[in-house]
Amino acid sequence: MPAMTSILLRKDSDNTDAVFFPVRDVPFPHWRTNVSGMTEAGQSRIESQFEKQKNGKTRVNVKIIKPIMAVIPAGTVNAAGVQAGPTVVDEESVSVTFFLSPSGTDATRAELTRMLAHLMSGGGSTTGQVAPVTGSADTYRVASSAYVVPYAIINLLFPGA
Repeated sequence: MPAMTSILLRKDSDNTDAVFFPVRDVPFPHWRTNVSGMTEAGQSRIESQFEKQKNGKTRVNVKIIKPIMAVIPAGTVNAAGVQAGPTVVDEESVSVTFFLSPSGTDATRAELTRMLAHLMSGGGSTTGQVAPVTGSADTYRVASSAYVVPYAIINLLFPGA
């Protein structure tokens, strides 16, 4: 396995690149952002886990966690004149799990990974795909219904719901 290094995920909601730095690799790899002025609990994280299952398959799970921060009204200060920092009120996450057969090859795993990346970046569109390299979070927020999976997730619109 290659050595852990920083991970760059393009264009966060404030239109800046999100850089995740390695935190640990044992027992499982873990990265987090390091946004200045933000507590550790307020940093976004990437976690991965893997295990060999009894049926011989390898289960690999990758999860991205984004804290939801409380909004502290401007000018709200304590008696010493100190502005409180925002606190974490909840978090949202996305998790993807692969179940990889010992009969599979690097080619089948690469194809699954490519298809998942295209599905999540707007596959299904008749006019092309959202480009995750150049698109900001706003690109996904205003994606048309032609981008089936991102549109459904972002707008919480699911059949029968």
